[in-house]
Amino acid sequence: MKKLFSKPEWLLVIVTSLGYFCDVYDILLFSAVRKASLIAIGVPETELANVGLSLLNWQLAGMLVGGLFWGVFADKRGRMVVLFGSIIAYSVATFANAFVSSVGMYAVMRFVAGVGLAGELGVGVTLISEVLEKHKRSYGVAILASFGMLGGVVAALVASKMTWQTSYMVGGVMGLALLLFRVSVADSEMFKKVYASSIGKGNILQLLGNKSLLVKYILCVLVGAPTYVFAGTFITLAPEFGTKLGLSEPPSAATALLYFYVCLTIFDGISGLLSKKLQSRKKTLYIFLALQIFAVIAYLFIPFETANGFYIRCGLIGAAMGYWTIVCVNAAEQFGINLRATVATSVPNFARGLQIPFSFLYKSLAVSLGIIKAGAFVSIASVLVALVAVFLLKERFENDLDFVENEN
Repeated sequence: MKKLFSKPEWLLVIVTSLGYFCDVYDILLFSAVRKASLIAIGVPETELANVGLSLLNWQLAGMLVGGLFWGVFADKRGRMVVLFGSIIAYSVATFANAFVSSVGMYAVMRFVAGVGLAGELGVGVTLISEVLEKHKRSYGVAILASFGMLGGVVAALVASKMTWQTSYMVGGVMGLALLLFRVSVADSEMFKKVYASSIGKGNILQLLGNKSLLVKYILCVLVGAPTYVFAGTFITLAPEFGTKLGLSEPPSAATALLYFYVCLTIFDGISGLLSKKLQSRKKTLYIFLALQIFAVIAYLFIPFETANGFYIRCGLIGAAMGYWTIVCVNAAEQFGINLRATVATSVPNFARGLQIPFSFLYKSLAVSLGIIKAGAFVSIASVLVALVAVFLLKERFENDLDFVENEN
């Protein structure tokens, strides 16, 4: 029986997966410790939701900045340089989050952590896509995404067993420890060939100045629109939604996150394998976007009587978000080597950043419509945006990635 990967290929997949694991741990840890950490630094109970969304937006703003910075740097200087630099940045910032004493300091630390966190996923997907043979690509990225998503599960478990300060320190130490494994991984031969040439690399103006490239880039971002709209609204604010939906006691954000990420981890792997089975990224995206609409209806409008019933709905939201693998690999497959890391690294971060305008829309609608109708409106709107984007994109399933974008 032929092996799936060679030993060097397995090493690459494992090392990038561990990096994404640490990345997801930190991204989702804030949702799990939001309430405890904000109360500890003196935020009133009535302001927990608004301050929490504001801090989440600071983190996402950092990821927008980091997504462009690390992506351009990866195309200009190398994929592995970014994987080292980004993990150092977010590990130190994550550790420092344990010592915040004010909302302002918390915002700065979430922003800095966001900048660091932005580099892992896109560059990891780029590296795997360029190193593995094209028929192995879907498997490699599926393993990366699924194992990485376990970081969210671990974040929920750690937050439920430890103090919020210790939870942040654990994340920082894990990230720094990962540096020891990274020294054995090198850049792809595809990139080395382009790096040695005179071809322009990581040129933002090339991306912005070419209409077809820019439109394709925007569509790749919009495909991921629902991801953090759902997570940032329904999971981060799980205590508020659970109470409003009829629970006598507010549900645990950490438990909601655990259900969400267990299901997301499972379905992220399934989406990669499903796209392989269907020989199509677009068909898989359509299936998961349809599941998202069903998940919203179940979460907000199908009655439940117990906390477990609510947590199951959080799991369904997670399952519906299991298309993240396809969002990322689709972006990598759409662009040439000289812009691939710029695109693949910034696309997931700009998709995450769409939570910022959607959260402002949600907060303004919640005042007049209430959180249930506001949540339904923003989530369904984000899914419709993604559906249009998928329809307009071309199918690029397991295409040959050894090409560059012409500068003319």
